Amino acid sequence: MDAEASTADALLKEHPLLQNETVKQVRKWAFGCLNCASKDYYDHTLTFVYRLEGEETQKSKSHFTIDPPDRVTITANPPQANW
Repeated sequence: MDAEASTADALLKEHPLLQNETVKQVRKWAFGCLNCASKDYYDHTLTFVYRLEGEETQKSKSHFTIDPPDRVTITANPPQANW
């Protein structure tokens, strides 16, 4: 399986860390196609939404929600700046 990231979001293009990490993780996932022959390849597009919400925190309180068939939302608290 192969995966690649693309975006129209200028901030994600400028800072591709989220895209690169997402591609690494998605390559570990297993996908299937109900109406495809077992050896056929197929394309599927997943949309990842990254959200920061809540209070700043030093500990990660991130979680993700999968909304089949094609949307994944990743939500995290903003990181606390240590000056």
